[in-house]
Amino acid sequence: EMLAAPFLWQVPRLRRHPEVMQAELFSTTMHGAALLYNLLVAQRCEEEGLTRFDGKVDEYVMALEWWARRMHEHQILERWDLSEFWSVVQSNGFTPYPRTRDFVDGWVRGILSEGPRHVAENDALRKLVERQEQRKGKQSRLLNERMLPAWSGASAADQLTFRWGVVRQIAADIFEGLMADA
Repeated sequence: EMLAAPFLWQVPRLRRHPEVMQAELFSTTMHGAALLYNLLVAQRCEEEGLTRFDGKVDEYVMALEWWARRMHEHQILERWDLSEFWSVVQSNGFTPYPRTRDFVDGWVRGILSEGPRHVAENDALRKLVERQEQRKGKQSRLLNERMLPAWSGASAADQLTFRWGVVRQIAADIFEGLMADA
């Protein structure tokens, strides 16, 4: 069961841990920000006439619609207490950068106020993602059109797994070794 689960929160024995529950809520919620970022880059590529990225705008609009349905179906925002999340983070010895915390808080507030369905058109959320990206300066694809051709078409667009794939592989290797010795 553990080796087949694509996310650690899909393993029933792990799901009950507060850190795992918070990881699921964070990963699912912030996935929308990653998709919106990629949509913004795709739109910028379209404006610059980079035809090798044709279809990417529609792909990310559809991905954001899928994400919004998932947020609604799994009642992510209804289940997530952001202050509890930050408490869990800090109780595990991590202190997020203030800008990171502001970004996460702003993203969640924006979704709570408008709902996840119209993220692609939400000016406040678009600006939030743009401001976060502007921290990269000249490396920002949204500020520097020379960076656009280097875009792969998907920049950190997958949902966060917290290196679960690596853990699964290590567990599989251990299991295989134990079975070989048996």
